[in-house]
Amino acid sequence: MKVPLLDLRAQYQSIREEIDSAIARVMERGNYVMGEEVEAFEAEWARFCGAKYCVGVSSGTDAIYLALLALATADQEEPKRVLTTPLTFFATAQAILHAGLTPSFVDVGEDGNIDLPEGALPGDLVVPVHLYGRPARVERKGGSIVEDAAQAHGIPFNPDARAVCFSFYPSKNLGAYGQAGAVVTNDPEIADLVRLFRTYGERERFVHYFPTGNHRMDELQAAVLRAKLPHLKEWNETRRWLARAYRLNGLPGIVTPVAVGWPQAHPGHVYHIVAIRVTDPRGRDSLAALLAENGIQTAVRYPLPLHLQPALDYLGYKRGDFPKAEAWAKTNLSLPIYPEMSLEMVEYVCEKVKEWVEG
Repeated sequence: MKVPLLDLRAQYQSIREEIDSAIARVMERGNYVMGEEVEAFEAEWARFCGAKYCVGVSSGTDAIYLALLALATADQEEPKRVLTTPLTFFATAQAILHAGLTPSFVDVGEDGNIDLPEGALPGDLVVPVHLYGRPARVERKGGSIVEDAAQAHGIPFNPDARAVCFSFYPSKNLGAYGQAGAVVTNDPEIADLVRLFRTYGERERFVHYFPTGNHRMDELQAAVLRAKLPHLKEWNETRRWLARAYRLNGLPGIVTPVAVGWPQAHPGHVYHIVAIRVTDPRGRDSLAALLAENGIQTAVRYPLPLHLQPALDYLGYKRGDFPKAEAWAKTNLSLPIYPEMSLEMVEYVCEKVKEWVEG
């Protein structure tokens, strides 16, 4: 049996008529950037999230960057620190740096999400990442929160957050057919500033107030997202069902996520990724190799935490500074999950993992 890590073609085939109709609608209008589709998607995504405003942008990275830039402009001061997790994709740190700020890393907890120390938040800006689609628990205590929800489409909206930032990269729970992102907020000033910043800082035509650049969402991506959005709740429920079907709890050398098998522990989890941790001395590469031999694709997210990335050497971090994040990076292995996946596929993966454990 072949079990891909992700099968975007299967999703397209399941809603082909809706996708083709949405794309044709854009082509017939002949307007390809920042038009009716973007405006409609912004309203629909804000409503889905339970927020007042949504601003569509060109990528998830740009969403974080523009939200941070808007926050600094609105508050007219830099935060004391920008706290974030080292266990995430590089884009989180890149967006912080692009906004003229410096990330200050904090180790993760047992669930892989940021674990804020006592005394954090007053005067700080926190950029939590909802790793693998599991909500990070961060409450406002005098600081500001800008959430990286690139992997968490459909988690409960956090009213304490100044902004929540999404990526619609094709592999996401709600994915475009190219690059796209969005900033969701209840703050009208933040929304207005992000709109301004996404188009060269231009408020009136050819009059520019900020040298920010081009960060616009295009009409084709917005149309695709609108076609997919009505299916997102069902797709997320299917992901939860498939995650429960990964019956790997209690296997020696295999650590399953807290929420896998016990969804009530994290009711908002949307399972963008199902990641196990391989603590068996043979290591995750040995398990990944056996699964590959049996037609099962896996992936590692993320093998090198941000504080050890060569591009961030100048921040002065060293190996051992964040032991829990480093342990996750060394042992995590992503298993296949997508809404079109069958129960038989999940059971086959479990069977092969158990064979390796018993081997």
